[in-house]
Amino acid sequence: MRSIFCLAGRTEYSSLEARVHLSEILRQVEEREEITITRRGKPVAIIVSFPEAKPGGYHRILDRFRAIREEIDTLCQQS
Repeated sequence: MRSIFCLAGRTEYSSLEARVHLSEILRQVEEREEITITRRGKPVAIIVSFPEAKPGGYHRILDRFRAIREEIDTLCQQS
């Protein structure tokens, strides 16, 4: 069974799933999705499109990560 988790536009694959579904992952990345690769349930890598990886791309990714984290914190405080 394939386990893919989506959270706020992000997709996560285990390292084994990434090997099996590389072409699907590349298609998602081309569509500007960020893909997280995990090993034993822990994130080990993020795959982003080439334009995102260019200088300044890291800061855009970091800004998006911070925004997602703030949303999660807000949701947790409301519970």
